[in-house]
Amino acid sequence: MAFKDVFLKTPPGPKREALIYEEVVRRGPPKNLVPITVNAPDGSKITYKVMPDYIMIDGIRVPMSGITAQRVADHFGMKLPTTVMSKQIWEAADTRVRPAPLSGGGKIGDRYYTGKKVVDKKISDSDSSIAYNELIDKELAKKNNGGAPTLVAGHMKDVVQPVKNNNLGLYGWYDSKGKPIQNTATTGHDISVHTEYGAGTRLALNEAIVTRPDGTVEKKTLDDVQNDPVLSKAISNTVGVKRYDPKGAAQKSAVPPTNKGNSNGVFNGPPPGYKVLKKIPPGMNAKAKTFLNGNYGDTSIFQMNGKNYAARVEQHYHPPGYVGGPIGKHKGVTIYEAIDQNATPPEVAPSDQKTIEPKLNRQYVARTETSNSGRMQFLQRIDKFLSKLNGEEA
Repeated sequence: MAFKDVFLKTPPGPKREALIYEEVVRRGPPKNLVPITVNAPDGSKITYKVMPDYIMIDGIRVPMSGITAQRVADHFGMKLPTTVMSKQIWEAADTRVRPAPLSGGGKIGDRYYTGKKVVDKKISDSDSSIAYNELIDKELAKKNNGGAPTLVAGHMKDVVQPVKNNNLGLYGWYDSKGKPIQNTATTGHDISVHTEYGAGTRLALNEAIVTRPDGTVEKKTLDDVQNDPVLSKAISNTVGVKRYDPKGAAQKSAVPPTNKGNSNGVFNGPPPGYKVLKKIPPGMNAKAKTFLNGNYGDTSIFQMNGKNYAARVEQHYHPPGYVGGPIGKHKGVTIYEAIDQNATPPEVAPSDQKTIEPKLNRQYVARTETSNSGRMQFLQRIDKFLSKLNGEEA
């Protein structure tokens, strides 16, 4: 089976990362590297070489996580670029392609998606990568009349060396004026699983030629240059090589230990990294009941049907006359879904607890008692509707 067919059938995650790594390594080191020369503060000139485009497999610019990109670089004895190098590559490129985010057009395969759906649900999908790759190839064909450019840039975000430990670094997507749309490398994304259709891996050879002001020529590694307090300023904003460390990537079990708490069960919003669950999937109520024995504030992370959720023991409320559950304030379990389903489930820290009136949402009705009978009847009707919609409440 062709790589494209396997790639399309493989969802983002560890299996796809392994597929891409094995295919890239099997095909050998990058070829046709392009030299770039930049100036150092002491008057020296530094020349290093980079790939003419991003890593491709059968013509597809493949997305990969920070960890996979680092593994590929290490295997070939090459380096991930810095943000400074990313800009230098764009400046040196003989062919520049403006990015065309799929969130603008929305067409992926034979379907159209809203911009929000692309960003929230399709940013890491294989068919999104294929669709974006096709757009880029069409633009390149227009610019080069079908010929191959020497150095092309602007069309992808670079997976760059991490600015912050264990935080995925992405930088680039340059507009016509050379301003990066992704203008900060600190993304907050997990380094082991997060990928994007518009982010690619372009490697640099770990070799450099340093020509001193007096004409002396020195051969160094890029590591040497980046570790030099003076020369490093030519290719980086900081001194020292930054790497993605697999040992630092979050390694969590499906259900890590809960965060204990003995609050009154009232919280100020979802746990960090999670959001209100808008639609209750089948079987979720039964799953929620398994957490009922905990104390108020106990929070557990779990997976169900391939998605990441957090269950928190909270105070629930049913108005007088409610049918299908306890009346008044009582212990319940609220389920939240992870904001980034492609990342390792966020570690849940104890929430900021305040004695406030819980808000009404589609998961449960939690209100303080009120003397307003009309308001109470309204809440009761909503609660009955939610009960029918969600089934028996945990």
